Amino acid sequence: NDLTLKDRIIKKLSDLGIEISTAYQKPVHHIIDLGYDKNEFPNTVFLTDHLITLPAHPSLKTEDIDFVIEEIKKCFL
Repeated sequence: NDLTLKDRIIKKLSDLGIEISTAYQKPVHHIIDLGYDKNEFPNTVFLTDHLITLPAHPSLKTEDIDFVIEEIKKCFL
């Protein structure tokens, strides 16, 4: 499988109709010239490459959260 773990999670949840976001496509210092080298801030680059935003709002029930967790766990197999 050529998909990264992040891509597998995004695909799985999207296929289930669960809205998620990747939040940031690139670190800010890669988009706007802030005077920093693109190799600076490796942790920021790592987080940008791995971060997804899961649904989080007051109307989510415990069962909904448990379902999302279980579906994400399946992506690790």
